[in-house]
Amino acid sequence: MENHNGTINCAELLKMNAEKGGKKKEHCDGMIRESIKLIDEYTAE
Repeated sequence: MENHNGTINCAELLKMNAEKGGKKKEHCDGMIRESIKLIDEYTAE
């Protein structure tokens, strides 16, 4: 998993992504997938 520069704030994450030229929908979809994966890993233990 990525550290995302230590932030979990959506607005900050979107801003950092935009500064790198990223697309909002792709970024948000990726964050949702990452969140689901983390939840699955934590609940599997």
